[in-house]
Amino acid sequence: MKVLKYLLLMLLIVPLLNGCQKDDSVIGTKDEETKIEFLRFINYGCASEKGLEKTLQNDYYLTGYRLNKDTLTLTIHFPANCCPDFSDSIYVSNNNVNITLADKSPGCFCICEYNNDFTFLYTGGNKIHIIFRFMDFGDEGYTTRIDTLVVLNTGYEPRVVSDITY
Repeated sequence: MKVLKYLLLMLLIVPLLNGCQKDDSVIGTKDEETKIEFLRFINYGCASEKGLEKTLQNDYYLTGYRLNKDTLTLTIHFPANCCPDFSDSIYVSNNNVNITLADKSPGCFCICEYNNDFTFLYTGGNKIHIIFRFMDFGDEGYTTRIDTLVVLNTGYEPRVVSDITY
């Protein structure tokens, strides 16, 4: 009799335990895993020289991106010294890309506009949070110049969801 009660109890408990398990087989319940790995920084040099009257403007922005299969290239526009010595550092975590760029040269007496590329191995989701920090020669620390969330698709124009430029 004890064995029969035990079997009946097991028949009642086992279905309840199975009902508590998470079912990931439903379409759309799992997020696609995102992988971002920094590949290279390309400095194309001075795109255009600014006069002294323009040196106080803060013109930092994402001009666009190219998504080609598993390669993502971000093009960032920023002003800097005409003869810079750039030092870059990239930190990637989940969908967050933190780009820090420093000009280590005492420089020339002019300011240039730059449109430089930051290229990543990219697979996964379609949203990426980009933070661009810049430090001019002589500054004591980095200043956040771009803080934006971009929705990626297969086009070349950025679709900026939010943009905070300092």
